[in-house]
Amino acid sequence: MKRMKCEGKELPRNTDLTLLYRYVFSYSIRCADKEFKSYVLNEKGYIDKGDGFKIKSRLYPREIHVTTTSVKKIKKFVDEKQVILYSEKYALKAKYERAAAVEKARDLIKNSGKCPSTFII
Repeated sequence: MKRMKCEGKELPRNTDLTLLYRYVFSYSIRCADKEFKSYVLNEKGYIDKGDGFKIKSRLYPREIHVTTTSVKKIKKFVDEKQVILYSEKYALKAKYERAAAVEKARDLIKNSGKCPSTFII
């Protein structure tokens, strides 16, 4: 049987493959469950980095699906590090961009003549 490699190095036979994967993804609080929203909105644990920027993190168990070397699919729990960032500058920028998009949509509705024919229903 061929030995597994990671970054060019041979792995010991009993290596837990879930320890090899590192990832970062963005997650909107609007899509989150009640428990995650509660954690994010709770001010406790945030570290103020100055200039309207704050951060907090935690380890949280997450169930993942892993395919083993024998092509067997198993469920496994990993401690996922969740990092929550808040920036007042980014919040203001996003608010401005949303307001501009809403205003543009209202203008298109009000003046349907400006709207390309492909958008007229």
